[in-house]
Amino acid sequence: LAADAPIYGINTGFGMLANVRIPDDQLVALQENLILSHCAGIGRYLEDRDVYTGDAYATGEAGERRTIHLGVDVLLPPGAIVAAPFDAVVVGVEDRARPRDYGPVVLLEHATPDGMPFFTLFGHLARACIGDRSVGERLCAGGEVGRIGNRDENGGWAPHLHFQLLVSHLGQGTAVHGVAPRSQLDRWRTISPDPN
Repeated sequence: LAADAPIYGINTGFGMLANVRIPDDQLVALQENLILSHCAGIGRYLEDRDVYTGDAYATGEAGERRTIHLGVDVLLPPGAIVAAPFDAVVVGVEDRARPRDYGPVVLLEHATPDGMPFFTLFGHLARACIGDRSVGERLCAGGEVGRIGNRDENGGWAPHLHFQLLVSHLGQGTAVHGVAPRSQLDRWRTISPDPN
């Protein structure tokens, strides 16, 4: 990616299109074209998105859905290497293959210098990483977590990395939510703080 490459928000707007609702299939095509055009696409922390339409995003409360994004998305080409940000132990590896889920996902545990554990979640990876990683495996900072998956294997999304910081995975492992309902936002902000 060139240093002067444009950076676009991948969900809430593309310049003059910021207030235009783009159908999901067209949005995915637009996101994939950004990758091919060597532009960067970013999906931001706490973005309120209307793309979460499946039953998995219903909350059980009348009219409420999980729409607040709890991680950061980075559009990357399929096959791009994803590296561990810190020394880590793999605590979860799964292919969450349902449409609009994470697809292949890896959950890492890290520790602060004073020993406090925290976690990073990497979603929408290539299926090959499921066989390459195993629970209990140690990774050094900069070590390969996996590679970006294509739309056919990553839950049906344009190729990108979902990166999420967690102080706890609530015992849910790789099933921990990456999208929260607005009514629970204060709670989720403490569980999944801003990774920036």
